[in-house]
Amino acid sequence: MIACEFLLFGAFLWLFGALSELKFMAKFKFASKFLASANFMRLKSVKFKYALTLLLSALCLVPFYKGFCVATLMYSFFDAPSVLCVLLMGFFVLKTLLKDFANFELNLNIKPASFVLLFVYGLVIFLGNLDLIPYDFYVPNALTQAYTSDLILYELSKCALIFAFLLALYGVDKLCAMLALIALVPFAFGAEQNLLSTFICVYLWAFCLAFVLWQGMKFIKGMLCKSRLKA
Repeated sequence: MIACEFLLFGAFLWLFGALSELKFMAKFKFASKFLASANFMRLKSVKFKYALTLLLSALCLVPFYKGFCVATLMYSFFDAPSVLCVLLMGFFVLKTLLKDFANFELNLNIKPASFVLLFVYGLVIFLGNLDLIPYDFYVPNALTQAYTSDLILYELSKCALIFAFLLALYGVDKLCAMLALIALVPFAFGAEQNLLSTFICVYLWAFCLAFVLWQGMKFIKGMLCKSRLKA
Protein backbone atom coordinates (compact mmCIF):
# COMPACT_ATOMS: atom_id res chain seq x y z
CA MET A 1 0.00 0.00 0.00
CA ILE A 2 2.96 2.31 0.64
CA ALA A 3 4.05 1.87 -2.98
CA CYS A 4 0.53 2.80 -4.16
CA GLU A 5 0.62 5.95 -2.04
CA PHE A 6 4.02 6.82 -3.52
CA LEU A 7 2.57 6.48 -7.02
CA LEU A 8 -0.26 8.83 -6.06
CA PHE A 9 2.26 11.33 -4.68
CA GLY A 10 4.21 11.23 -7.94
CA ALA A 11 1.03 11.57 -10.01
CA PHE A 12 -0.10 14.65 -8.06
CA LEU A 13 3.38 16.14 -8.32
CA TRP A 14 3.33 15.69 -12.11
CA LEU A 15 -0.20 17.11 -12.36
CA PHE A 16 0.58 20.29 -10.44
CA GLY A 17 3.87 20.68 -12.29
CA ALA A 18 1.99 20.53 -15.60
CA LEU A 19 -0.60 23.05 -14.38
CA SER A 20 2.11 25.41 -13.18
CA GLU A 21 3.60 25.63 -16.65
CA LEU A 22 0.22 25.78 -18.42
CA LYS A 23 1.89 24.78 -21.66
CA PHE A 24 -0.92 22.46 -22.68
CA MET A 25 -3.54 25.22 -22.10
CA ALA A 26 -1.79 27.92 -24.13
CA LYS A 27 -3.99 27.42 -27.19
CA PHE A 28 -7.23 27.78 -25.24
CA LYS A 29 -7.79 31.38 -24.16
CA PHE A 30 -10.91 30.62 -22.14
CA ALA A 31 -9.19 27.86 -20.19
CA SER A 32 -6.16 30.06 -19.56
CA LYS A 33 -8.38 32.85 -18.16
CA PHE A 34 -10.25 30.36 -15.99
CA LEU A 35 -7.06 28.92 -14.54
CA ALA A 36 -5.70 32.38 -13.86
CA SER A 37 -8.91 33.44 -12.11
CA ALA A 38 -8.85 30.25 -10.04
CA ASN A 39 -5.36 31.16 -8.76
CA PHE A 40 -3.76 28.20 -10.50
CA MET A 41 -0.89 30.49 -11.38
CA ARG A 42 0.12 30.22 -7.72
CA LEU A 43 1.28 26.72 -8.56
CA LYS A 44 4.45 28.38 -9.85
CA SER A 45 5.28 28.71 -6.18
CA VAL A 46 7.24 25.59 -5.24
CA LYS A 47 5.96 25.61 -1.66
CA PHE A 48 2.35 25.85 -2.77
CA LYS A 49 2.79 23.03 -5.31
CA TYR A 50 4.30 20.65 -2.74
CA ALA A 51 1.77 21.64 -0.09
CA LEU A 52 -1.06 20.67 -2.44
CA THR A 53 0.74 17.45 -3.41
CA LEU A 54 1.26 16.41 0.20
CA LEU A 55 -2.30 17.40 1.16
CA LEU A 56 -3.94 15.35 -1.59
CA SER A 57 -1.56 12.44 -0.95
CA ALA A 58 -2.55 12.52 2.74
CA LEU A 59 -6.25 12.61 1.81
CA CYS A 60 -5.71 9.41 -0.16
CA LEU A 61 -4.95 7.70 3.17
CA VAL A 62 -8.22 8.82 4.76
CA PRO A 63 -10.86 6.02 4.82
CA PHE A 64 -13.99 7.02 2.91
CA TYR A 65 -15.61 3.75 1.78
CA LYS A 66 -16.25 1.00 4.34
CA GLY A 67 -12.95 1.76 6.04
CA PHE A 68 -10.96 1.77 2.80
CA CYS A 69 -8.91 4.67 1.46
CA VAL A 70 -7.85 5.36 -2.14
CA ALA A 71 -4.45 3.70 -1.69
CA THR A 72 -6.03 0.60 -0.15
CA LEU A 73 -8.58 0.34 -2.96
CA MET A 74 -5.80 0.63 -5.53
CA TYR A 75 -3.93 -2.20 -3.83
CA SER A 76 -7.10 -4.31 -3.52
CA PHE A 77 -8.07 -3.99 -7.19
CA PHE A 78 -4.71 -3.89 -8.97
CA ASP A 79 -2.20 -5.23 -6.41
CA ALA A 80 1.12 -3.56 -5.59
CA PRO A 81 3.02 -1.77 -8.36
CA SER A 82 6.02 -3.49 -9.90
CA VAL A 83 9.52 -2.74 -8.66
CA LEU A 84 10.42 -1.09 -11.97
CA CYS A 85 7.30 1.08 -11.80
CA VAL A 86 8.33 2.37 -8.35
CA LEU A 87 11.89 2.98 -9.56
CA LEU A 88 10.68 4.94 -12.60
CA MET A 89 8.42 7.05 -10.39
CA GLY A 90 11.28 7.53 -7.94
CA PHE A 91 13.49 8.74 -10.80
CA PHE A 92 10.83 11.27 -11.82
CA VAL A 93 10.36 12.51 -8.25
CA LEU A 94 14.14 12.82 -7.79
CA LYS A 95 14.47 14.88 -10.99
CA THR A 96 11.62 17.14 -9.88
CA LEU A 97 13.06 17.64 -6.39
CA LEU A 98 16.50 18.51 -7.77
CA LYS A 99 14.97 20.99 -10.19
CA ASP A 100 12.70 22.66 -7.62
CA PHE A 101 14.96 22.78 -4.57
CA ALA A 102 18.54 22.52 -5.85
CA ASN A 103 17.98 24.37 -9.14
CA PHE A 104 19.75 21.47 -10.85
CA GLU A 105 18.50 20.05 -14.13
CA LEU A 106 19.35 16.33 -14.26
CA ASN A 107 20.21 15.72 -17.91
CA LEU A 108 18.82 12.18 -17.97
CA ASN A 109 15.52 11.09 -19.47
CA ILE A 110 13.67 7.85 -20.08
CA LYS A 111 13.40 7.45 -23.84
CA PRO A 112 9.96 6.94 -25.45
CA ALA A 113 11.07 3.62 -26.98
CA SER A 114 11.39 2.20 -23.45
CA PHE A 115 7.68 2.68 -22.80
CA VAL A 116 6.87 1.03 -26.13
CA LEU A 117 8.95 -2.01 -25.13
CA LEU A 118 7.29 -2.12 -21.71
CA PHE A 119 3.88 -1.95 -23.40
CA VAL A 120 4.72 -4.89 -25.69
CA TYR A 121 6.25 -6.88 -22.82
CA GLY A 122 3.17 -6.35 -20.65
CA LEU A 123 0.85 -7.14 -23.56
CA VAL A 124 2.51 -10.53 -24.10
CA ILE A 125 2.30 -11.42 -20.41
CA PHE A 126 -1.27 -10.20 -19.82
CA LEU A 127 -2.69 -11.75 -23.01
CA GLY A 128 -1.10 -15.07 -22.12
CA ASN A 129 -2.43 -14.89 -18.58
CA LEU A 130 -5.94 -14.24 -19.98
CA ASP A 131 -5.57 -17.22 -22.39
CA LEU A 132 -5.87 -14.88 -25.39
CA ILE A 133 -2.61 -16.20 -26.86
CA PRO A 134 -1.48 -19.85 -26.89
CA TYR A 135 1.36 -19.57 -24.34
CA ASP A 136 1.16 -18.26 -20.78
CA PHE A 137 4.55 -17.06 -19.52
CA TYR A 138 3.10 -16.02 -16.18
CA VAL A 139 1.61 -19.22 -14.76
CA PRO A 140 2.42 -22.80 -15.92
CA ASN A 141 -0.64 -24.93 -16.55
CA ALA A 142 -1.46 -28.09 -14.62
CA LEU A 143 -0.11 -30.33 -17.41
CA THR A 144 3.24 -28.55 -17.35
CA GLN A 145 3.49 -28.87 -13.58
CA ALA A 146 2.98 -32.63 -13.85
CA TYR A 147 6.12 -33.20 -15.94
CA THR A 148 9.55 -32.09 -14.81
CA SER A 149 10.88 -31.69 -18.36
CA ASP A 150 7.98 -29.44 -19.33
CA LEU A 151 8.42 -27.40 -16.15
CA ILE A 152 12.12 -26.90 -16.92
CA LEU A 153 11.20 -25.86 -20.47
CA TYR A 154 8.69 -23.38 -19.04
CA GLU A 155 11.30 -21.84 -16.73
CA LEU A 156 13.78 -21.60 -19.60
CA SER A 157 11.22 -19.87 -21.81
CA LYS A 158 10.47 -17.40 -19.00
CA CYS A 159 14.16 -16.63 -18.56
CA ALA A 160 14.54 -16.25 -22.33
CA LEU A 161 11.69 -13.71 -22.40
CA ILE A 162 13.26 -11.70 -19.57
CA PHE A 163 16.71 -11.82 -21.20
CA ALA A 164 15.30 -10.71 -24.57
CA PHE A 165 13.40 -7.88 -22.88
CA LEU A 166 16.48 -6.64 -20.98
CA LEU A 167 18.63 -6.90 -24.09
CA ALA A 168 16.13 -4.92 -26.19
CA LEU A 169 15.76 -2.37 -23.39
CA TYR A 170 19.52 -1.94 -23.20
CA GLY A 171 19.60 -1.36 -26.95
CA VAL A 172 17.14 1.55 -26.82
CA ASP A 173 17.70 3.08 -23.37
CA LYS A 174 20.60 2.21 -21.10
CA LEU A 175 19.16 4.23 -18.19
CA CYS A 176 15.89 2.29 -18.17
CA ALA A 177 17.81 -0.98 -18.60
CA MET A 178 19.89 -0.10 -15.52
CA LEU A 179 16.72 0.54 -13.51
CA ALA A 180 15.34 -2.80 -14.73
CA LEU A 181 18.48 -4.56 -13.51
CA ILE A 182 18.19 -2.81 -10.14
CA ALA A 183 14.59 -4.06 -10.00
CA LEU A 184 15.97 -7.61 -9.93
CA VAL A 185 17.93 -6.95 -6.71
CA PRO A 186 15.03 -7.91 -4.34
CA PHE A 187 15.19 -11.46 -5.71
CA ALA A 188 18.70 -11.77 -4.37
CA PHE A 189 17.12 -11.44 -0.91
CA GLY A 190 14.36 -13.96 -1.50
CA ALA A 191 11.51 -11.72 -2.65
CA GLU A 192 8.29 -13.64 -3.28
CA GLN A 193 7.09 -11.49 -6.18
CA ASN A 194 6.88 -13.22 -9.56
CA LEU A 195 9.97 -12.51 -11.63
CA LEU A 196 7.95 -11.47 -14.68
CA SER A 197 5.87 -8.95 -12.73
CA THR A 198 9.02 -7.21 -11.51
CA PHE A 199 9.06 -5.15 -14.70
CA ILE A 200 5.37 -4.57 -15.37
CA CYS A 201 2.14 -3.95 -13.49
CA VAL A 202 -1.31 -2.58 -14.30
CA TYR A 203 -0.27 0.97 -13.38
CA LEU A 204 2.85 1.03 -15.56
CA TRP A 205 1.17 -0.81 -18.43
CA ALA A 206 -1.79 1.61 -18.40
CA PHE A 207 0.64 4.53 -18.54
CA CYS A 208 2.55 2.90 -21.42
CA LEU A 209 -0.74 2.29 -23.26
CA ALA A 210 -1.73 5.95 -22.89
CA PHE A 211 1.76 6.99 -24.00
CA VAL A 212 1.67 4.77 -27.09
CA LEU A 213 -1.81 6.04 -28.04
CA TRP A 214 -0.71 9.65 -27.55
CA GLN A 215 2.42 9.18 -29.68
CA GLY A 216 0.35 7.37 -32.30
CA MET A 217 -2.10 10.26 -32.49
CA LYS A 218 0.77 12.74 -32.84
CA PHE A 219 2.28 10.64 -35.63
CA ILE A 220 -1.03 10.39 -37.51
CA LYS A 221 -1.59 14.13 -37.09
CA GLY A 222 1.89 14.82 -38.46
CA MET A 223 1.30 12.56 -41.47
CA LEU A 224 -2.02 14.28 -42.19
CA CYS A 225 -0.38 17.70 -42.02
CA LYS A 226 2.34 16.59 -44.43
CA SER A 227 -0.21 15.17 -46.88
CA ARG A 228 -2.15 18.45 -46.80
CA LEU A 229 1.01 20.48 -47.48
CA LYS A 230 1.88 18.26 -50.43
CA ALA A 231 -1.66 18.64 -51.79
